[in-house]
Amino acid sequence: MVKGNLCVDDTHTNFIETDIWSNFAQECVTFNSVGNLRPREIKAHCHSSMTGKVKLSVTYDGDFESSYHFVSVSSFEGADGKADQLISTVEAVFQGQCPGNMKPGTRTLGR
Repeated sequence: MVKGNLCVDDTHTNFIETDIWSNFAQECVTFNSVGNLRPREIKAHCHSSMTGKVKLSVTYDGDFESSYHFVSVSSFEGADGKADQLISTVEAVFQGQCPGNMKPGTRTLGR
C-alpha cells in the first residue's frame, strides 16, 4: 500500500489522463463505456512502449469535487510471455489548494 499526494488544477480535470494513463487519448481506443449514473466503467485497448498491447479496465465513482474512487486493471503479456496484470486502487480526497512547492501534475509518495 502506497499513500501519496497528487497536485491537480481546474485546467486538467480528466482523471484518466492524470491518474491512470498519461497519453490515454493518443495511445488508447475505448471499446466499451457503461453507466449513465455512477459508478461507471471504461474498457480500452492501449499501447504501452514498455509492455506493448494492454487491455485496460477502469471502474470509478465519486463527485470529483470532494472525492473519487477508482480501480484500474491493466492486462498485458509479461516479459516471460505469460499473462500479467497491474491493479491500482485509488481513494482520492480533495485536501485543499496545492502547496507552494507542488505544481499541477506533481506527485509525492509516502508510506
